[in-house]
Parts: sequence; C-alpha cells; structure tokens
Amino acid sequence: MTNLPHAGEKVYKRNFFFRALQKFFIMCLKHKVDMEYVGTENIPTDTSYVMVCNHETIVDGLLVQGALTNKQLANFHCLAGSDLAYNYGLIGKLALYIGQAVPIDRHGNPLKGLYKAKDILEQGNKGLLIFPEGTRSFDGHLSPMHGGAALLVRNTSVPLIPVFIDGAYEFFNRYYSWPHYRDAVSRQKLKIRISFGRPLDISSCRRTKEITALYAAWFDDAFAHKVIKRNFDLIPKSEPKSK
Repeated sequence: MTNLPHAGEKVYKRNFFFRALQKFFIMCLKHKVDMEYVGTENIPTDTSYVMVCNHETIVDGLLVQGALTNKQLANFHCLAGSDLAYNYGLIGKLALYIGQAVPIDRHGNPLKGLYKAKDILEQGNKGLLIFPEGTRSFDGHLSPMHGGAALLVRNTSVPLIPVFIDGAYEFFNRYYSWPHYRDAVSRQKLKIRISFGRPLDISSCRRTKEITALYAAWFDDAFAHKVIKRNFDLIPKSEPKSK
C-alpha cells in the first residue's frame, strides 16, 4: 500500500467575498439553465468523503456545489490544476478561490497536492471533489480515468461518491469563450442534470487500480444511459484553445 505523508501545500480559502460570488454565480446558473439534481441524499453529512466527477466545463465544480447545503459548502474543497492560477485568466483564478481548491501539478509531480488532500480529509467532515479524467472533455465523450482519487480513498477509508454531470458540454465546453444558455437548434433553455450516486463499495478492491477501474465502469454506465441526449454532429470540431 502506498502511504501519503502529511504536507503543507497551499490551500485556497473562500472568504466572505468569494462566498458571495459563489452564491451569486450559483443563483445565475440556476436561473439561466434548467438545473436538476438527483441523489443528493447520497452526499455524506457526518464524515469526510471523496467525490469523483466527469469533467465537461471549467465551472463543473460550481455546478456540483449548487447541490450542497451551506454547512456542506463550508467544508467542501476541489482538487484542481495549479495552472488555473495562470493559464485560464480570471475564471481560473476565481474557480480556485470559490472551490477552496487544493492545487495539484497536473503536468509534473502531483504528490504534494494529494498529500494535502489527505490531510484535509483526515480532519473529518470534509468533502473533496476530484475530476479523475484530469482535464475537460475534448469531444463530449469520457476520457481515461486517473487513479489519484483511488489512492486517496484507499489511504483514508472515506466514502467514494460518484457524480455524473449530464448536458454541461453543450453549455460551456473548452471551445467556448462564454457559456451557451440555449440549445443550438430548438433555442430552448439548456438542461443540465447532475446525479450523485451511492457510495461505491471498494471493500473487495485490493489494489488502487481496481478502485480506479470501479469508478471508470460506473462512469461508462452513466454515460451509456445519458438522460440528456447529445447530438455529436453539433459538437465543436476546432482545436482546443487550452489544455
């Protein structure tokens, strides 16, 4: 078993200003887009937990946070690429503070970020959101899953909650410089459905890669049974503006 020692990596803090921005942005999203949350009863209220979520937009963390109570939000963090601070303009910087991000080096050594995430989870009653694909979808499909979340839950024994975001790619994918609030054809308000699954049973998983395979299979099934149908003929085909 790989052990994760303690570390003192920086964690972004959500002060009063960023809490106000968070609430304002969530309110705007719920007004502009038809948001549906399913399975919120599966979010733990009395223990730390790790959420794994598919990644379609730069505001996925905010979409998930829209389902949380004020108490849950206060103790909620996101594992996020440290390059958000300098490669994604103002949106990236805001995302780090609003998400109380634990920064991780996606293009170098990610261990420092994982060490700090482990410290946070061990404090108790903390939530940590991780995007195991590592980056936003390039084509509206799922990308291969990485094992950082699996390593954390194996070392902390906290519940592992899978979350599927359905419909957000059409809203604000990596090719858009600004959100699209209406369907490209019908011009109706876009719908985004966020489903929180039951904690995954990892008791039979003896290795980290088995846990990774478990949540990868969950996402494959969720994508195969998407409620919001995706017209891939309308998916942008230009080269991505950023990684």
